[in-house]
Amino acid sequence: MLKQGGGGSIVNTSSIGGLVGGASNSIYASSKWALAGLTKCAALDYAREGIRVNAIAPGPTRSEMFDRWVPTDEAREQMASVFPMNYIADPDDMARAALFLLSDDARWTTGTILPCEGGMSAK
Repeated sequence: MLKQGGGGSIVNTSSIGGLVGGASNSIYASSKWALAGLTKCAALDYAREGIRVNAIAPGPTRSEMFDRWVPTDEAREQMASVFPMNYIADPDDMARAALFLLSDDARWTTGTILPCEGGMSAK
């Protein structure tokens, strides 16, 4: 981006685990908190070059890994029930959030970690 004269947008993928604490989650959370810090620092480092740096912070999202971790519909429904929106996200939900941050609609947004987790951090 710099070699091409600046400008652009970077969206990192963190996790809700990088915004809120959780028992027995310190190793995972430390990497995601670090990514949140990297996002904020890089946003400041490159703002004057017109490069925006943001991150999404997904909560539980359906994937092959998620389906191995939560293998039954009953377990998925139980997990979803603890979230305010009573929903486990689809990958498309995360893509839409990232596309917003990449778009000109977010041209005044940098250094933001966007929670995409069905309201769990609002509790």
